[in-house]
Amino acid sequence: MSGVVQGSVLGALLFLLYVGDVVKLFSSGVLYKLYADDVKLYSVIRIEQDASELQSSLDALVAWSE
Repeated sequence: MSGVVQGSVLGALLFLLYVGDVVKLFSSGVLYKLYADDVKLYSVIRIEQDASELQSSLDALVAWSE
């Protein structure tokens, strides 16, 4: 019903534009890996604030994807 034809050049460009800003959601202490349509967030947890920053980044990612 909507979208871009799979395998088109325009599809890849639009996808990159769509996910390009997702990294701005993450706290500075949170590391990330992007591959195709996957996002992996990780962090070294030394103090409780590190865990809170990771959880905040996960919450922001979930809210962004809805």
